[in-house]
Amino acid sequence: APTVSVMIDIHPEDPTNQHFQRAIDEWQEVYDRDEAACEARARGRGRERGRGRKRRRDDGEDVSDGENEATVEKDGGTNAAGRSLQTPVKNLQPQNKPGRSWDPYHPEILRSVWFYGYHGSLTEPPCSEFVHWRVADTPMLISAAQLNQLKTILFHHVDPSENCRRTSVQHGGSVARPVQHRAYRPVHRCTCRDYIGDDDRDWYGRNRCWEGEQRVFHPHWPDLSEHAVFDPSVYEAPFERP
Repeated sequence: APTVSVMIDIHPEDPTNQHFQRAIDEWQEVYDRDEAACEARARGRGRERGRGRKRRRDDGEDVSDGENEATVEKDGGTNAAGRSLQTPVKNLQPQNKPGRSWDPYHPEILRSVWFYGYHGSLTEPPCSEFVHWRVADTPMLISAAQLNQLKTILFHHVDPSENCRRTSVQHGGSVARPVQHRAYRPVHRCTCRDYIGDDDRDWYGRNRCWEGEQRVFHPHWPDLSEHAVFDPSVYEAPFERP
């Protein structure tokens, strides 16, 4: 199964990636809605405990159990993380926004039509080895604030349908699965010597670039070896981007 992957890096001048922010905003809406549902459920349990259950002592007197229970959570209080439990109503229901289409091939997302390719596996269980990875050779650039927002969404999202458990499988702020050995898989690199994008073909007048002209199409990378293939017989370390 062919799969396109785009690396992410922080822009040196730290501007916001506007097109990618549209996707982040959608994820943030789901994050806020699910967190609000879990917080509302916690408040409901607190109110149930606060009402107390009647029980009868040995001498026959009725008493209320749990009326002053310290774990009761009031509207407008805070949870264990110190965040307000008052969640805006707009986050409780999905919004019917017009024009919610999003282009994964937008120039702010996919900055290059060339890639590194190899046969690999899924990045999560069952980790089946049927993926044809195509890793774009130029990373997408985002701001530091966007990176922090992504970390919050990915690492702290809770699922109301799973007893509000966190959905992330990350460990210590990193991926749960360690970096895998290449297992002697060849890794190739496609450049303008292999093909030229549709937008440039009419301007350039050919389907691929000539020797020595790669810099016109690959301004971001110093290594422009054509048809770069790493020989597994002499290169056994995990693949790293040049």
